[in-house]
Amino acid sequence: MKSLRLVLLMFIVFAFACSSCNKSDTNPLIISISLKANGTLKSSGAPVAVFYQSSSTLQLSAVFNTTEGLSIMVPNAAVGSFDVATNNLTVTYSPDANFVDTYFGSVGSVTITTLTSTLVAGTFQFTGPNGGNSVGVITEGKFQSTLSLQP
Repeated sequence: MKSLRLVLLMFIVFAFACSSCNKSDTNPLIISISLKANGTLKSSGAPVAVFYQSSSTLQLSAVFNTTEGLSIMVPNAAVGSFDVATNNLTVTYSPDANFVDTYFGSVGSVTITTLTSTLVAGTFQFTGPNGGNSVGVITEGKFQSTLSLQP
C-alpha cells in the first residue's frame, strides 16, 4: 500500500511539473505609438519604422487620424539617447493638413531602448514652433514598432 501511495505521489508531482513548463506568452508584442500634443493624448496602432542601413538612419512616422501626423528621423541611430538639437534630429508633429501648423522640434530628445533587425522601441519628447510662431509641446511620447530594413 505504501509503494502504491509513493508511486501515485510521484505521478502527481511529475504531472504537475510537466504542466507548469508550458506557459503562454503573457506579454504579447504591442505595435503602437502615443504622445501628448499640447496636453492631448494621441495614439496609433500603426507606426511605420524604417532603418536605412547605408546611413544608419531611423525614420519613424505615424498618422493619428486622417490629418494628424508625426515624423522622427534619427541619424546614426543606435540604442541610447539623442538630443534633438545637438544630434541633428528631425522631429515634427502636424496637427492638421495645413503645413504652416506643423511643429518642428527645436529642443527635446529621443531615446531608443530597443533596436534590432526586426523591432524598434523607445521614448521621445520635444518642443518647437510652427510656421505661425505658435509653440507645440510634445510629451510622454513612446513607440514600439516592427522595423523594415533598407539598404
